[in-house]
Amino acid sequence: MIRESNFFGISFSCKKNYRLKCGHINPKDCQELLSWLKSESDRILWSGNTFKNGLTLQKFLIHQKRKDLCAFSLRDEVLDICAYAEVVKKTRLQFNLCRVIVKPCLRRKGLGKSFCKEIIDFSQKRLGCTRLILNTLENNTSALCCYRSLGFEILEVKRKSRILNNQWIDLIILCKNITPQKKNLSLS
Repeated sequence: MIRESNFFGISFSCKKNYRLKCGHINPKDCQELLSWLKSESDRILWSGNTFKNGLTLQKFLIHQKRKDLCAFSLRDEVLDICAYAEVVKKTRLQFNLCRVIVKPCLRRKGLGKSFCKEIIDFSQKRLGCTRLILNTLENNTSALCCYRSLGFEILEVKRKSRILNNQWIDLIILCKNITPQKKNLSLS
């Protein structure tokens, strides 16, 4: 996957300018991101089963080194982290959009949707992606509405496949087919 730390300018319809960064985030930013997860429920909503044996800074730093993973962060004018997401390569043309999170004080302002739009565009143009898959839980209605508004369609519902707050809930798998475009960057 892409390993360099590239910045891509983004102008959202809000007062701040944000920049999309492609590449690992540093330990300080990882710690900041992990502070956004206030409970085990937050961790499950964000990462599903990825860190089911506990999430620590060290585990997350190791996780970012996966060869099939392309990490994205959204930065404000002073380069503070405002959002994070990952794209994981599944096949030559199919990727999973995973672990999307926006800083709590910036939620419900359209930032997550704009961030995801930029990641979709990057995945299409730079990675050659023609299909993105993602998972969310049925009770994560904000995420579900955001993804549906971006053109993701429900591919499958896995009934009662996750436990959250001692209750079984459905896992919703969504898919977005993307028109192929010429790749600008090579994959490893």
